[in-house]
Amino acid sequence: MRIQLIILFILLISSGKVFCGYASLAVSDTSILIGAPNEINLTIHIPQNYAVQIPNIILPDNIFLLKKHIDTTYDAGLMKIIYKFVITSFVEASYIIPETKIIFTNINNNNISIETLSPLKIEYLYPKVDTNRPYFNFYDKIFANQNTISYSNQNYLYVFFIVLFLLLIFAVAIKYYKRKRIKDNYTKTLQKILRNINKYSENDLVMSVNCVLVHFLINQIGLNYSEMNTNNIKLELSKKFEMNDLTGFINIKIKIEHILYNNGHISKDEINLIINNLVKILNKYCR
Repeated sequence: MRIQLIILFILLISSGKVFCGYASLAVSDTSILIGAPNEINLTIHIPQNYAVQIPNIILPDNIFLLKKHIDTTYDAGLMKIIYKFVITSFVEASYIIPETKIIFTNINNNNISIETLSPLKIEYLYPKVDTNRPYFNFYDKIFANQNTISYSNQNYLYVFFIVLFLLLIFAVAIKYYKRKRIKDNYTKTLQKILRNINKYSENDLVMSVNCVLVHFLINQIGLNYSEMNTNNIKLELSKKFEMNDLTGFINIKIKIEHILYNNGHISKDEINLIINNLVKILNKYCR
């Protein structure tokens, strides 16, 4: 070993140049709150006609590299290299950045010097809890120098109730719109029949009214064609209709069926009266 050092010294003397490179490893803060950024700086000074081999800095588990950056400057024949590593952690613990070996070489890529930098200890901590203050203010001191927007619990509560109120109004509006649309579908159809009452025969008008009745019983009451006898209709409508409306609806249905299936006679005035009574009933029970 002594012989190697003597040979290296002779080579340096013979070249007329004395190696004067050195390095340092530092951290901006050795004790920091979790989630906050921290910066590790590896600084190297080396003559411009020499080179340096830098291994990667090994980061422990739960230490995250946010970004890294290299700055190089020259001054009076010396080159200054700064490797910046920005890190953070979200786990409370003490972490050790292992020792780092820096290898200096000459232009022939021969090792001139190896410098071992001491390990670094970094401690990440949870913020201290002030039990005299609400929880949402814990981080006020941490981010005092940053532009942040803070909300109190009361503000959140107001926003919650406003959103809830708007959602309730929206739901009621949709329900009202759907109900009105369904109503309008039946009443508009019946009113259209009234407007064209003089254009069609009595049988055609009766068939159109019966079509509205059938659609109402299927879509609004839930009956199907096989269940559309008078007893089933009375049973289902009695759960929803008042007695007068139930009697009126059944009488209209019976009269319509009698005309359709027994060749009964009906005047357009009677059809007009049936349609008007039916519109009043359907408007009350469409949902």
